[in-house]
Amino acid sequence: MGLLQVKDRPDLVKDDVTKAVLNTDTASLDAYRKRREAQREVKTMCEEIDDIKNDIADIKSLLKEIINNRMENKGVR
Repeated sequence: MGLLQVKDRPDLVKDDVTKAVLNTDTASLDAYRKRREAQREVKTMCEEIDDIKNDIADIKSLLKEIINNRMENKGVR
């Protein structure tokens, strides 16, 4: 298997058997992987924040229900 340099592209080589063009720029690949991981982390955090917002809304609703029940019970007595 031989690799041929792609003209005017020092970061690319072509496999002369499979004709596949391969990127040899590992620094760019590492940077891409870091960006992708950071995006995944942000997405996960956003999902967790949404879950917390929903939990707070549920708690608020339950507190209102408790207050309303106590107000009704005080009015009956």
